[in-house]
Amino acid sequence: MRKLLFVLILAITVSGYAFSENEPQKMSFFLVEKSRQSPVLPIVFNLFPGFGIGSYLQGNTQTGNIILVGESIATVMLVGGGLSYYFNNKNSDSLIEPIVCFSIGGLLYLGMKVFGIIEPIRFNNAKNKSEIRLLTTGNNLIISYSY
Repeated sequence: MRKLLFVLILAITVSGYAFSENEPQKMSFFLVEKSRQSPVLPIVFNLFPGFGIGSYLQGNTQTGNIILVGESIATVMLVGGGLSYYFNNKNSDSLIEPIVCFSIGGLLYLGMKVFGIIEPIRFNNAKNKSEIRLLTTGNNLIISYSY
């Protein structure tokens, strides 16, 4: 009888510890740390191949579209201004337009590269904060999410 009583008390104690309030917080912290992603890969892909590929990989299609359109326009302006300057260098009266087109294209391209560095970091921080908020609430321990 004493052994049965001891096993019963031990089972109640272990089950009480398993469902205590500290355990879900540890589980939430583990899920938050596991779900965090680094913005390094999207930044690298936004810099070198460009055209918003890093933002598309991260799942931020709106920013990917903005970078794709911006860098496409900037590339057309750079190439068009450069070719126009190269083929019209004998006529000095019409050199202002190619230089202006090339300069605006270069500034737009540089701006898109800076935006391609900043935006994945901002998107990643916002995504991590929303996941932390979801995972640390007591009612939302089991969350289905995909990337």
